Amino acid sequence: MSRRRKVGDAASQRIYGEFADGIRFRNPELRRRLLGILWRLRGSCVQHDVRLWFTERTKPSHRVLAMCRGCPVRGLCLASSIAYAEEFGVWGGYTAPQREAMILTARQGVPVDHIVTSVLSHEEDRRAAAS
Repeated sequence: MSRRRKVGDAASQRIYGEFADGIRFRNPELRRRLLGILWRLRGSCVQHDVRLWFTERTKPSHRVLAMCRGCPVRGLCLASSIAYAEEFGVWGGYTAPQREAMILTARQGVPVDHIVTSVLSHEEDRRAAAS
C-alpha cells in the first residue's frame, strides 16, 4: 500500500515509485516484474523521444499508438500505469483519461492482471469484428 503525505493544507498525494492504494495482483510474478525496470528496456518506445508519449495535445499521434500496439511489453506497460496510477502520458497504448476507469477499478481491489487481460482481449475482439 502506498503511504500518503500531507503538504501543508494540500490534499494528500501518493508517493511516486509505490503502488497506488488498493492495488492487487492475481499473479505475484507480475508484481515482482513491475517493481523492476528491465522490462522497460524491451519497449518499442525506448529508442524514441519520451516527449512523444507525454504531449500536451489532447490526442496522441497515430505513430505513438501504432508503436504501442506492436510493443512486446505492452501488457506490462499498461499494468505498470494502472498499478502506479500514472496520471499523465500514453502507457500501453492508452491515454490518462482512458486509464482512469482502469485505475479506479484496480483501487477497488480488482487484480491489475485481470484488468489488463480483459482490456487487451476486448480490444482484440473489437479489431477482429471491424475487419
